[in-house]
Amino acid sequence: MLDRPGALEDEIAAFIVERATDHARDLFQNEQAAPTGDDLYSRAVRGIHAKLVAAKAAAEQAERMRQAVETDDMLRRLKEGQEL
Repeated sequence: MLDRPGALEDEIAAFIVERATDHARDLFQNEQAAPTGDDLYSRAVRGIHAKLVAAKAAAEQAERMRQAVETDDMLRRLKEGQEL
């Protein structure tokens, strides 16, 4: 398993990423803030948490845009006297 140089470091990094991802998802689902520490683990959690928050914001924005287009279309049809 650790048969090459750097393999241990890779295993440690994979472990940190896995744990940080789980922790960030838990925080995100419970609408809690990410940790503010400057250690490697806290920074990893913050990065993943930020990506989750950004993805949620993008999805919400896309939904608002979809609704706006739908509303604009409905208003256009009303103006033109079309049935809804």
